[in-house]
Amino acid sequence: MSDNNTGPVAVVTGAANGIGLTTARELGRRGFRVVYADLDAAGAQKAAADAGQSGVTPHFVGVDITDSDSVIRMVQSITQHFGALDVLVNNAGVPAKHASSRITDGEWTQMLDVNLSGAFKCSRAAYPLLVQSKRPAIVNISSIAGLMGMADRAGYGTAKAGLIGLTRVLAVEWAASGIRVNAVAPGYVRTEGFERRLLGAATEVVAELERLVPLGRMCRPEEIAAVVCFLASEDASYITGQTIVVDGGLSVAARG
Repeated sequence: MSDNNTGPVAVVTGAANGIGLTTARELGRRGFRVVYADLDAAGAQKAAADAGQSGVTPHFVGVDITDSDSVIRMVQSITQHFGALDVLVNNAGVPAKHASSRITDGEWTQMLDVNLSGAFKCSRAAYPLLVQSKRPAIVNISSIAGLMGMADRAGYGTAKAGLIGLTRVLAVEWAASGIRVNAVAPGYVRTEGFERRLLGAATEVVAELERLVPLGRMCRPEEIAAVVCFLASEDASYITGQTIVVDGGLSVAARG
């Protein structure tokens, strides 16, 4: 475990729940000093406090990643608290289904603002701190929706595809500064939020989704967190501009 004086510093957006929460906890377990960042400031505070009970010394900050000023304040808070930043995990996002013929301008804008522009704003604001790090890395959480044609995902899929493109651009542009930029593209991940939105008590829905996956089950949040932690680690020191798909084979399975 780390304290406020040792260990690399990582910030995870959308860390109050789901993949972000699991990733933040795992980074802390691996010795990172973690900043739990979320629009839900109270949720981020609780998550950080719960992590602190296990011996880690985390920090939390409320942030609206669609607001550049809010993102700048997040980075200022990290600077004041730790004086450094080594890893940025752009996890915050809004999943949604919209029929393309009926999606509103507001819904389209929200999908791009949160799922794509927010990651760029966080990366841009974090850059001055990352260039000072000896092991800087950015990990973007995309989705197989950005790689496949999925019905009713025009806004979400476009944003996640754009995030993969942004990953490649920043990887090339910021390589001279030593900043590695990679992405993770999860398939169906069985988080509490996923179940609330889509599954509820409908076990037949779970069975149908699992039938589509070659490995026969949905992903656990811990499995995404493990890949994020690898890409953030020095074990991945020669990997940049890549998107690691973690979907149990769903995106490569042919349907006969």
